[in-house]
Amino acid sequence: MLRIDLHTHSVFSDGTLTIDELVSLAKIRRISVLSLTDHDSVSGIESFLKQCNKHKIRGVAGIELSAEYPGVLHILGYRFDYDKLSGCSLFNKIRDSREERNAVICNKLKNAGIDISINEIYEESKQDIVARPHIARFLVKKGYASNINEAFTKYLKAGGIGYASRFRVDPEKCVSIIRENGGLPVLAHPWQTSQDMFELRKLVSKLKDFGLWGIECYSNSNNSARVYDIIKLAGEIGLYVTGGSDYHGDIFNDDNLGVLVPDDILPWARFCGGL
Repeated sequence: MLRIDLHTHSVFSDGTLTIDELVSLAKIRRISVLSLTDHDSVSGIESFLKQCNKHKIRGVAGIELSAEYPGVLHILGYRFDYDKLSGCSLFNKIRDSREERNAVICNKLKNAGIDISINEIYEESKQDIVARPHIARFLVKKGYASNINEAFTKYLKAGGIGYASRFRVDPEKCVSIIRENGGLPVLAHPWQTSQDMFELRKLVSKLKDFGLWGIECYSNSNNSARVYDIIKLAGEIGLYVTGGSDYHGDIFNDDNLGVLVPDDILPWARFCGGL
């Protein structure tokens, strides 16, 4: 068995660890292959790959894109040309949309009597990208919620008093933009997208037609039955399976960096692209 993690986040999106902290922890956990998949951002990739090389971990350039869908639909991308991708105009649109949503959320919370301002959030986070987890941490610090999960449930999730939607990319575009930049698109945490296998099969088949390469299968949140179902689905449709923890650090009290997978889970030479 191998211990890998192809789904992690850092302070460059909504994680709590710096690049150095994340890779150092991966070294301690004896992770052999690691990918940084920050949301809609490749800002940390260059530093990440250098740190992986330093610690003798096989590093893979990654990203996680949020797709337009009635539920949660995230597309992971791996092994792409991150310099070229970083200059894509779509990323500016995504970033602007996120910043607009942050302002709307803060205004809604302020109108509900909560002492908060967007400037405080940015000063508190000190990060390149500010997202809902940063606002949630602020709400906990100010005593409006006892933990991050409560802050999301009460204020930030759909139905919460501060919820606001943002621009999301069409699923086909998510897949194609990764492919166009030499990458491999993978459906993240499929059970968050749908727990109905019939609906999931329809969606995955459609994404395969768009160019989907793989589907995330092994994770610490999947039991053996779910793993079996995803392996079977991937085999029927013609996709590779991957594994990742969706690690964010202490935002959701995570302590799950690294997942065990079979030695032959992936065609490593193709997947890692010589990194």
